[in-house]
Amino acid sequence: MKHCKRHINRGRGTGRLACAALASLLAARAGFAADVPAGWQVREAPVRFRVSLRDRPTHASAGYVLQLPDGGLLPGPYPRPSVRAADGVALRSAVLWQNPETGFSLVFAAPESGGAVTIYVEPVQRPETWDPASGLTPSPLLCADPEGDDLGDARRLGRLGRVGDTVHYQPRAGIPKAPLCIQGDLSGRPPPTAFYLLAYLVTDDPGRTWVAPFTLKGVSEVRIDGDTIRPRKRIDKWGGTGDWADLGRGLHRLEVFAAFAREEDYSEGRGVMWLTWAPPNASLEELGGVRSKELPYAGTSMWASRVVAKDEIVRSGSCRVEAVEMRDGAPAAAGQAEATHVFWFEGETPILCYRLRAWTAGNPADTTYTWSFGENAAATGPAVRWLFPGRQEARVILAAASETGRSRCTLPFYTYGTVQTSFADPDARAAFRDACLAMLKAHPENADPTADWNAAMWSNLFRALEPGESDALLAYLFTERWEAVKRGLTAKRRARLEDRFLLMAERIDPESAVAWAVRFEEDARGARAAGLALRRAEMLLYDLGRPDAALELIRPVARRTDDVGRLASIRLGDAAFARGDVGEATRLYGAVQNVGRTDEDWRADAVLDGALSETVRSLLEQGYYAEALDELARWERRFPLSKVSSDFIVLEARLYKALGHYRRARGLLQGYVDGMDATSYLPQAAELLVQCLVAMRAPADEIRAAAEPLRQRLQYHPAAERIEALLRSL
Repeated sequence: MKHCKRHINRGRGTGRLACAALASLLAARAGFAADVPAGWQVREAPVRFRVSLRDRPTHASAGYVLQLPDGGLLPGPYPRPSVRAADGVALRSAVLWQNPETGFSLVFAAPESGGAVTIYVEPVQRPETWDPASGLTPSPLLCADPEGDDLGDARRLGRLGRVGDTVHYQPRAGIPKAPLCIQGDLSGRPPPTAFYLLAYLVTDDPGRTWVAPFTLKGVSEVRIDGDTIRPRKRIDKWGGTGDWADLGRGLHRLEVFAAFAREEDYSEGRGVMWLTWAPPNASLEELGGVRSKELPYAGTSMWASRVVAKDEIVRSGSCRVEAVEMRDGAPAAAGQAEATHVFWFEGETPILCYRLRAWTAGNPADTTYTWSFGENAAATGPAVRWLFPGRQEARVILAAASETGRSRCTLPFYTYGTVQTSFADPDARAAFRDACLAMLKAHPENADPTADWNAAMWSNLFRALEPGESDALLAYLFTERWEAVKRGLTAKRRARLEDRFLLMAERIDPESAVAWAVRFEEDARGARAAGLALRRAEMLLYDLGRPDAALELIRPVARRTDDVGRLASIRLGDAAFARGDVGEATRLYGAVQNVGRTDEDWRADAVLDGALSETVRSLLEQGYYAEALDELARWERRFPLSKVSSDFIVLEARLYKALGHYRRARGLLQGYVDGMDATSYLPQAAELLVQCLVAMRAPADEIRAAAEPLRQRLQYHPAAERIEALLRSL
């Protein structure tokens, strides 16, 4: 009896323990459930994607194929998708390939309701991959392994599941000329490469079908419904090497395994392999028409097979991620990298401009986004531009943070693009400058953000630094970064940057520009220092109205016997011209231009002088201001007398007016109209002068006082009427 009581009591204790454990479990479940937001249909999934459906599949079984990002966002060790239609119905789905770096590809059944689906991702211990017996027929999909080089590597891709870090996949069947083919690695990576193409073909012409794969480069193997095609030569025609396959009406699984060795290349766009076939009842027209009597097999078809037609390839539907949400309310770090511009000049490394964009939909409103580029650079914002050298592996880390939590992911990609880009396009130049500015701002305060720039980066920067459009970039570079950047610059790059900056600064604040020029002179030596002194003199002469101070700088430099001394002598002529002494200016210009010239030189120079004028005018009309500035400098050094005998001053003033540097344009034109009595270019100069005064918002009385004498001098010229119209508009 006592034994029984002990047993009963022990049972009661066990019962109490069991009840406590059950209560604890229920409490934990209740707590877990409380953490699941309303409408969260898969409680074990920490993340979900809202996906819009686009193009419908050609066949219901093809469903939709989508790649979801990872890089640290998704739960592990393996992801399992759970797809819900808009009405809450669970849809069949399966993983195809999983790359922990870039994400996983999945196929899911088409919902009856259409519109949109929600994809939950939960962790599982074992991978669950698609199987042909699932009833889903994803097609077409190309998977590439840039580290594989034989058919064994290609066959491993065909096993699906987890793959290497650089393996990538996307829906792709071929090109218009060959709707089912492998052209090469679509990411742009060079060989070696192993490929696996999964597709489904549909036939309404059942029976004995001739299948003829063309292996253009490398090696390949083709299977239909799991059976290997073993090519052999049947007939000496195009497409005559292949194998027979008995195909019933409907869908058939096609698998292509291919490999490219390291020493080969994707030459002439021919690609790796093409697939052709001849269904049982293929017509002569389908097979290229009838052979003439002059050819072997006269009267038969031209070809033994034809390319697989576009409508014979089953195609899954397309869809797009619209939002990413975390179960715990924290922001989801997920994004994409898109090459928007390719800057590639012959002999240079390609530079690609990427737009990095975070998916913001679904995240808390206070979410901040940080992009990390290596150890020393970080940019903020939901979208940034960045420049990368082409044809290399890149990795960017995105962090998303808010009061509710934080997450991060890695975006790996290969820097390659086929976007048609021209530096003649102002938007392309602006994109390059915007990306440069973002890169400068992203580095620590005392670091040189240009330390790892290659020669192509610098060349493109100077192409993009068009006058009048580069203020933000130049201002930040010199006011915030110059001390760190200048230490790593070559003398030539440094001088070019300083000159571009002074061109901007003298337009905005000439006093400050003079101070910057002094600062640059202190770091310079020899001809460069002398040239900077002349830049200061120009600002004093034209922008600040201090001709005496300008002459103090010019005269010592004019004693030099090099090119800078020659330019200083021209500046002495400019100073004379600015004060209205055309005779002295002509004498000084002539003294420079006449050195070493013969009569034959003068005749040849007259032609070249006119050509330079036309070149500058054309560049101005097309908006190529940096090039026009360079041509004006060349013209001035070669033919300084053009300033009094040609339209040099008018074109120079037009350039500065176009750049918004009205003060400089006014200074040039005032000396011209004051000193020149009657030339064919005077009407243009007078009209430009009045336009500059109006653009500078000078007082109306000042404009009238300057314009009225000009109008009187040109009273019989159409320019007088235009000046009068300007005066009436004041």
